[in-house]
Amino acid sequence: MKAQLGWEAEVVKYVSVVHKLTAVHGNKKGATPPSLKKDVLILGPHFLPPGYIHAQKQDTPHITPGISYIQALTVVHPFYYPTISGRCPGCSSSDVLLEGWTTKGACDVHGLHRNEHAIGVQIICKHC
Repeated sequence: MKAQLGWEAEVVKYVSVVHKLTAVHGNKKGATPPSLKKDVLILGPHFLPPGYIHAQKQDTPHITPGISYIQALTVVHPFYYPTISGRCPGCSSSDVLLEGWTTKGACDVHGLHRNEHAIGVQIICKHC
């Protein structure tokens, strides 16, 4: 659905920008990451889609029922879970590389408390 893909693209863009603002270059081991400015909102890792009230308050000319079918999105990213970028889950090597977002898009997964629609980053191990 076009609305769902647009929503996911906006969430991915937000997380990418916030992560870039707080990331430390890989060559600077042990450096303290910069803090976000006070005017930048920290949202996530569970993003709820906009509802009718958001469309109404943003003065959208055509409010369609399609926005009620947009699923919430959970983001698995080192910005929210810093420990996922440390080691390979297969061989426990610390020589891993984050290779951007998954190419297949978001997936439906079974969580502990609910079923979720999730998207994450690719972790590539240089050994395996």
